[in-house]
Amino acid sequence: MKTQLLSIALGLLISTTATSTFANPSSGSKGKLTPEQKALQSFNSKMDHPANTIELPAKGGYVIESTVDEHRVRAAYNTKGKWTYTITYYATDNLDKYVMDHVRDNFENYYISGMDKIEQPGSRTVFMVYISNNDSFKTVEVIGNEVILVKDIHKA
Repeated sequence: MKTQLLSIALGLLISTTATSTFANPSSGSKGKLTPEQKALQSFNSKMDHPANTIELPAKGGYVIESTVDEHRVRAAYNTKGKWTYTITYYATDNLDKYVMDHVRDNFENYYISGMDKIEQPGSRTVFMVYISNNDSFKTVEVIGNEVILVKDIHKA
């Protein structure tokens, strides 16, 4: 009876240990994270309450897409799981007021149809802003307080 109980207890212990070891995705060989796991961990640590997160393999690394504060966010990571850039897409109803004010100071009478916030390690944050009026479509770049015209397409 003691032998049978000891065997059952040992079997349960081995089963529990094996299940928790294989179920834990963050433990690779020797406890190291895979590059994809590093990318996801980095993304989650930088973003405030990401929702609907999707991991996608990409040429040269990984792309993680999510929704953060009602903005669509796409972050890219290299094959080692190191962050390379993040683009945050702003819809017309949820634009960054600071950037909007700078654009309107330089381009009066233009409608702002959207903007993208681009972040890269070691670089300043860049906003690409898409504006239009009756005569043209423009793309302007906002870096700090500077507004630069990037593209101007005249309507026919």
